[in-house]
Amino acid sequence: MPRVKQMVKRALVETAKAQRRCRFTKEAIPKGTVCLVVYEGPRDRSCYSAPVALEMLGAARARLDEIEAALRLDA
Repeated sequence: MPRVKQMVKRALVETAKAQRRCRFTKEAIPKGTVCLVVYEGPRDRSCYSAPVALEMLGAARARLDEIEAALRLDA
């Protein structure tokens, strides 16, 4: 039986061990700060500051709610 396709990319909340840059705002994420890291490939990762990550999660949650509502209408 085939596996169900994963809709969410590999994303982790990490504590920065060194200074990083937010992919969206280009601002520094200081060492020791919590940030969201999205892995798109073996060597491709994007870091986002906590405020930006919270906005991203809100937008993703709203979009998933829309998709779920559309599926429930057809069911």
